[in-house]
Amino acid sequence: MARYLGKAYTKQELLRYAGNMEKIAGIQTSRIDGGKGDSIRMHQVLSGELAFSVMESRCLDLLDLSYRGVSLNFLSKCGPVHVGLAEKEEMNFLRSITGGLLYTCGTGNVGAAFRRQDGEEHFHGRLRFEPASKVCVVADWEGDEYRLGLRGEMRETGVFQSNVAQRRSIDTMLGTRAIQITDIFENESYVESPFMLMYHVNAGFPIVQKGAAIYIPSETVTCMNDQAKLEPDHWKFVSDPVDGGIECVYLHKIRSDDSGQCHCAIYHPQEKLGLAICFSADTLPYLVEWRCMASGDYVVGLQPSNCFASGRQMELDQGTLRMLAPFEQAHTALTIRVLDGDEDFDAFLERMQACRNA
Repeated sequence: MARYLGKAYTKQELLRYAGNMEKIAGIQTSRIDGGKGDSIRMHQVLSGELAFSVMESRCLDLLDLSYRGVSLNFLSKCGPVHVGLAEKEEMNFLRSITGGLLYTCGTGNVGAAFRRQDGEEHFHGRLRFEPASKVCVVADWEGDEYRLGLRGEMRETGVFQSNVAQRRSIDTMLGTRAIQITDIFENESYVESPFMLMYHVNAGFPIVQKGAAIYIPSETVTCMNDQAKLEPDHWKFVSDPVDGGIECVYLHKIRSDDSGQCHCAIYHPQEKLGLAICFSADTLPYLVEWRCMASGDYVVGLQPSNCFASGRQMELDQGTLRMLAPFEQAHTALTIRVLDGDEDFDAFLERMQACRNA
């Protein structure tokens, strides 16, 4: 049954009160008008108390997420940036990074830029700049459940280059606090292709503030930058904003439950609000934590990954670069869930504590 404001309804019951479901749940399509985000095509999803925006022009990534009118994601000072205005060279990408709730890193590179004779792979790769094609929108009843979703295809390709297709589905349902992102990647070329992937999920204020704690079922934790080495145990909590603060990056080798799922979260007990993610550990065996307590750049990123997120060159040097064979597919699934209150949090803790298998 569909749930709205804590009550359960059949289709016929709910339509007595709301003859047009777009009052409660639906998907509206628009474009950003003006500024650096000018002409980005958007799909704004309303599902009861949950609302989020999907950028068709940028890999069907999620710009924002709000729950009961409260924004939960990080948004950089740049805001949404159209690909035509994005600076992609070396660390200049920081002048165009949107952040948002989710952006997809890969597939040719994740981390430091990688130079080669026939071109360059940008920091965090090209996929996040690819617009979607074959986009379709779903907003309809399935029995007594009201389901909303988007489908589309991105492609990282070029003449004499890779040809990796990404087919994405984004799904939610009226009355849930969860968004499911499912991707199928396929190498549609006749030679093997690098396959590096990271889902950059970014929580922001008011979840990210002093008192919040970070929950990751780690097998091992590696400090990935100098600041993290000075703060090796700080990955577990959030501090007040620090003027001139420096980001910390940690790499977690994660544990999974008996079904192969990993459960991570950030939760603020006083606000009784949090974000949890669930993903398959077989395809995404690592979690990169981006913890930045800098004033104005205040964010905690929980980032499931199939690589060390330090760039393709490091993976080549260590012999760990994941490759897709010709016409090989890789399937990934990520669920982002709002934690509303201690009962939700306790249910998450139970799932996380079941993550025992490395």
